[in-house]
Amino acid sequence: MEKVTFNPSVKPTVGIEIEAQLVDKTSGNLVNIAEDIVNEYSDEERVKHEFYLSTVEVTSSPALDINDTYKELSAILSKVLKIAEKEGAGLISSGAHPFALYEDQIVTQVNPRYQEFADTLFIDRADSHQRKDIESLGFKVFESDLIMNNLESKIALAKSVINYLEKN
Repeated sequence: MEKVTFNPSVKPTVGIEIEAQLVDKTSGNLVNIAEDIVNEYSDEERVKHEFYLSTVEVTSSPALDINDTYKELSAILSKVLKIAEKEGAGLISSGAHPFALYEDQIVTQVNPRYQEFADTLFIDRADSHQRKDIESLGFKVFESDLIMNNLESKIALAKSVINYLEKN
């Protein structure tokens, strides 16, 4: 697995990351159009694939001034919204979709670590409650490379969270 390296800035900077779910404007259900949005936006530093094809990650550049970050992120989101609207979709940002079933979602294939994560943690794919707990809580553990720098530690922590949730 590829190691993610953190490169610190000389001065404090601010950057914003939004994980936006792509939803059909009529039904409100998730739609798998992330590939189209990432490709049309054509700058994977700012609009990236996420775990599911129904989600994109929108990120600003690191900046010294929050106003610069706001301006840049507003411009990026405006363009992403225009692209999504061509597909009859909009964006929402929430911890979990209010009614979509996670077992119906498609894992993005552009990043091998997403599939490795899915294969490692989604033991019982028929257990949608377990899957929801893993995806809404455990995936952030997987992504937190600044805190935990190896996959085994991240998986162990995610499994501990799942065990706790199942007991409580």
